[in-house]
Amino acid sequence: MSTRRFGPRYGSTIRKRVEKIERKKKKRYLCPNCKKKALRWVSVGLWECRNCGFKMAGAAFEPTSDVGAKVKSLLSQLKRT
Repeated sequence: MSTRRFGPRYGSTIRKRVEKIERKKKKRYLCPNCKKKALRWVSVGLWECRNCGFKMAGAAFEPTSDVGAKVKSLLSQLKRT
């Protein structure tokens, strides 16, 4: 999506932030279930695979957040020990 719809309003920094968020939101991600690049954003925090129909909860505009990735790696380290 383009931020041109805002015109000169709101300032350049805010328009750049909105553009960055919208790019993340519209991007297709790898489905953890079927391993295809078909995971799409449905609504804030909800993601659905267009291929297999797998639904999951994630971050607001990305399937995984930085905090979620850290927790996942910590849990895998704890399982090993």
